[in-house]
Amino acid sequence: MVLTGDLAEDEFLFHATAIYSTGGMLLSGDDLTAIPPVRLPARHRIRDGWADADLGRHPASVVTRTLPARSGRVLACTREG
Repeated sequence: MVLTGDLAEDEFLFHATAIYSTGGMLLSGDDLTAIPPVRLPARHRIRDGWADADLGRHPASVVTRTLPARSGRVLACTREG
């Protein structure tokens, strides 16, 4: 897949995140809404991979973020102590 043309930034991030998160093995028709939430068992720091932004420290919990429609983010969670 080549992401070029007149895509809005959110649309570009949606496709780029889907490709990144599957290691490039995304199949047409995969139901991305069926992916269960991730529960982190310990305190952790979250970093946004696309924006290279530190999203801070968080307690053990389910990670949720609200995103615009047809958008995506890659979040890196690092366990702390």
